[in-house]
Amino acid sequence: MPNIIACIASILIGLYGVYENFFDALIGGYAEIIICAPIMTAWAMWLGRKYAEPGPIHIPFISQLPWFLAIISVFSIMIGATWIASYTIAPATLLLFHRYLPALATGRILLLFFIAPTSYLLDVHFGEFLQMSTAAATSWFTQIFDASLAIRTDNQIWCDPHRIYITAECSGARLAVRFVALAVFVGSLKRTHSKIIAWLIAASLVLSVITNIGRISALCFAAQSYAANDLLGVQNYHDTSGITAFFIAYVVLAFINSRLVAKYFDTDKLAH
Repeated sequence: MPNIIACIASILIGLYGVYENFFDALIGGYAEIIICAPIMTAWAMWLGRKYAEPGPIHIPFISQLPWFLAIISVFSIMIGATWIASYTIAPATLLLFHRYLPALATGRILLLFFIAPTSYLLDVHFGEFLQMSTAAATSWFTQIFDASLAIRTDNQIWCDPHRIYITAECSGARLAVRFVALAVFVGSLKRTHSKIIAWLIAASLVLSVITNIGRISALCFAAQSYAANDLLGVQNYHDTSGITAFFIAYVVLAFINSRLVAKYFDTDKLAH
């Protein structure tokens, strides 16, 4: 019973941490992944229950873990950083399922990690560095093809007749978190393997960097074809490229996942 109380306390404090940061994240445009996290988790768990082996998974140090999570949650309140507690929701929920619904106690529950406002926090603490790095990388890549294009001043890129600002939207933080969430989601829908998830996360991070720099570079080239007063056209191009990049990422990650599943699970079958 004490372990159960510790888990419930961690979840409640974690949800308070999400609430504390949610409206700031919502205003900044970071909230969609927070809202989608429970939906993704439920969907992945349902498909996993239908197509994959049931739980429970092995959890080391299970007797000490609930109290460790509770201590982290309480400590986050004491230091005024309640966002830390939001990362305890996923493991605490997994422990409760392990106790009461063992068939559903699989690693898919850890998709609840994305209920924490990670991309918002990354931009709050590292936003300026990420924006400057993205601007520098985009300028360097674009000038390989046209030395007179994408001249950079801090987080601004000059693409005559337009000036492109690398804002929080383009820093890469939210794109990276979205891609990682997509990778974990794709990898956990049916049969899954810890190595598959690890490879997909690595691929998603590389893909997010390439995609972010690539789409801003494409915007630099496209900006020249828009009149100086046609800011709406440039913005529409920017928005469309983001949607396209996300769709391409899904196709690429789904393909990688299918190849990894064939490698790991078909190899297992041959071994038996």
